[in-house]
Amino acid sequence: MLPIRGLRVVLSLLLISGSSVVSMPLNAYKISLSLAAKFKAAGVTNIAAADRARAQALRQTSVIGKRDADAYMDYFPTVGYSIEVGIGNPAKSYELLVDTASGNTWIGAKQEYTFTNTSTDTQNTVVCTYPLMLI
Repeated sequence: MLPIRGLRVVLSLLLISGSSVVSMPLNAYKISLSLAAKFKAAGVTNIAAADRARAQALRQTSVIGKRDADAYMDYFPTVGYSIEVGIGNPAKSYELLVDTASGNTWIGAKQEYTFTNTSTDTQNTVVCTYPLMLI
């Protein structure tokens, strides 16, 4: 790396010499990547429409009473992941929905939570500040 003094000398010489510096805009070489071609859409041809449908489903199903534990969300394979897990003792199987757009995850979206011998009600609440999802 040139020291500041050396940089000043080089810039001064360029200005004195009167030669023009040829520059090329950074956007001269545009590259387009087709995300849809690489994305496994599972039969969905319009990803934006599928995402709008997901948002609409979240808006409709998230208007739930504050103490109501019911929740329902359709599974959209293009925008979500799920896994079956056993929770509690004895274990109760739930479909665990993973929201890849946030750090939140929850169980019991399609069935009500069943208390087991190891269940503890913490009385804690979960606050989501998403513009489309109010739980």
